[in-house]
Amino acid sequence: MDSRLIKLKKTACHLYSIKDKDFSSKNRARHLVDIRRMVYAICKDLLEMPWTHIGKAFSVNHATIMHHYKVHKSLLDVDAVYNEKFNNLLDIYKADIDYIDMNEMLQLIRALKTQTARKQIYKQLIKENYENEIITKTESIKTS
Repeated sequence: MDSRLIKLKKTACHLYSIKDKDFSSKNRARHLVDIRRMVYAICKDLLEMPWTHIGKAFSVNHATIMHHYKVHKSLLDVDAVYNEKFNNLLDIYKADIDYIDMNEMLQLIRALKTQTARKQIYKQLIKENYENEIITKTESIKTS
């Protein structure tokens, strides 16, 4: 099995306090199925693995992986707890493998630039206001 998959499986098992044998079992308890489903989705989306490779890696038919992936997408939309659990696993795994998403990086850079631009505008307004106050005070002293 690919080292990335081993690390993902270990991360999921550790995060949700399940044993490796429970992850690999045919047990259909909801929490176990959800964890497997999340791992399959990360393999597909983040690691960009084909269905058949994911299936072979976890000794599951590729059609089963496809089914779990579709259910995963639906659960993300309707189940807030599932969504949060998945995002936690995804974030921890990304940090674990030092993954950098270029779209997230670009959004962060844009946000920082926007904040910097706002700060510069704000500083300029304060400076202009301060200069206007000095001019006003100077003119009032001259007229008195």
